[in-house]
Amino acid sequence: MTTDPLGDQFPQGLLVVHDGQNTPESTGPDGEVRTDTNFKLIRWEAFARATGLR
Repeated sequence: MTTDPLGDQFPQGLLVVHDGQNTPESTGPDGEVRTDTNFKLIRWEAFARATGLR
């Protein structure tokens, strides 16, 4: 998490979270082991607004 401006896409900062859905060693719908993880990039102002921090 940072509140530093990061360009046009994240002008007030960025929160990065791992949603736990695509963890390595877990199998996907196709039965194959997943080799990736799943991260979400969230605009800081959207998170702050949704959680009442602003």
